[in-house]
Amino acid sequence: MRSLRSPTTLAMGLGFGMYMLYALGAAIESDMLRYFNYFNVVDIAVILNNEAIDFSFVIIGVSVGILAPSISYIRYLKKDILSK
Repeated sequence: MRSLRSPTTLAMGLGFGMYMLYALGAAIESDMLRYFNYFNVVDIAVILNNEAIDFSFVIIGVSVGILAPSISYIRYLKKDILSK
């Protein structure tokens, strides 16, 4: 991606796109689409009915939380940043 001056447009587009995936998944009752958006993880009705968060969402969240900073750090180490 090219450098952005304001990340607001990207964040709003990502949020709106995730909500549309949530609405589409609810309309067609797809189990596969629920893993691709954040709105199903924090669906309060499901959490209250089951009295727990789905374990697969916890595993996905922890793995993304570990992998994303690791990949970012590895990419940061490979950058040739000139100091003045």
